[in-house]
Amino acid sequence: MKGYVARTLLLSLVLVALARGRTPAEAAAASVPWLATVPTPLWAAAGLAAGILLAGAARLYLRLPAALGVQAAPRRDLPRGALPLIITAVAIGPLVEEATVRGFIMGGLLLPVWGTTGALLLSSLMFGLAHPLPSIPWACGCGLVLGGLTIASGTIWPGVLAHALVNGWATARLLRQRRGASQHPYAAACR
Repeated sequence: MKGYVARTLLLSLVLVALARGRTPAEAAAASVPWLATVPTPLWAAAGLAAGILLAGAARLYLRLPAALGVQAAPRRDLPRGALPLIITAVAIGPLVEEATVRGFIMGGLLLPVWGTTGALLLSSLMFGLAHPLPSIPWACGCGLVLGGLTIASGTIWPGVLAHALVNGWATARLLRQRRGASQHPYAAACR
């Protein structure tokens, strides 16, 4: 937990420097349209399609660390129960992360200062660095896709849909792993 707090503080300091004097109030006011605009059905469908494609790409990405012999540390920051995990990871997480990263940071804080490309790249990097290893490169790539959806559609909601689908796939995978581990005779020793 100390690592997450330190990383959050460090990312916050970097954001202050990147904002180039832009105040939180200015950023909040500029982020409102990104949050309040309802997507068209076409953009909602694009968000769903992006989520399906990203979940498929995640499946491929996860083969790389395994092929390299890299073992990810167990996530101890996630709820243990299935229902709290689903609510947190699939409903609350995507909404909060997209509103924060794509709405406030990209749309309100960085876009007016760095322009579209700079805001997209910097917010994607910040999004990636907020995730644990070995998923940082993957999260940076997802940040580009989700940020691109937000910029193209003018709203965070297609990104929220895509993010929820990716997290839904990852949550289902984690729950299957947990269920398999709990059925293993040495499961208690592995936790």
